[in-house]
Amino acid sequence: MNESLTSKLNCLINILKDENYFKRENIANEVPFYIFDYNPEDELEVRKTINQISESKQIKYNVEILNLYDIAINYLQENNLLEKTFEIEKKFTPEKFFTRLKSIIDPELILNKIVKISVTKEPDILILTGIGNIYPILRAHLIINKLQEKIYNKTVILMYPGTFEIIDTEGQLLLFNKLESKAFYRAFKICGGGVR
Repeated sequence: MNESLTSKLNCLINILKDENYFKRENIANEVPFYIFDYNPEDELEVRKTINQISESKQIKYNVEILNLYDIAINYLQENNLLEKTFEIEKKFTPEKFFTRLKSIIDPELILNKIVKISVTKEPDILILTGIGNIYPILRAHLIINKLQEKIYNKTVILMYPGTFEIIDTEGQLLLFNKLESKAFYRAFKICGGGVR
């Protein structure tokens, strides 16, 4: 693991050990959404750290870690659609397959599942992972914008395999450091500076 990544992951762990970090006044009562961006090549190390966070007794918050890809797969299994999805994949080009898949997996269903978990389990913090795995069915900008409407009172940290930068007061995401989204993001960059 490179020194820069180690430093960033340690920063995240230390923040989660600090019971005062996520107080609303620290972000001028903005919506408490954070993006932890990292090099996509470091995915396995980030996953390992997320697992450590889930098992740590030193974390000062009730943290719920949700993998967006797993939520989508569970939805397909619960609705007996997984085998059908495999059959569709065999018949179509990747582009047509993803178009069909978007009609089967409504992103709103995944977002509603996140909202339901946030209500039933009442975590202090939701950490969302798997954005790289679920792309292009569910995009980061949709998660950020829609969840801010639905769970604006919860702290959300989106683990993002790519780059999140603030340019001229607007947040820009670059998934896998290649796929640019020019939407505006009301989110804070955690462990790396830059606030919006």
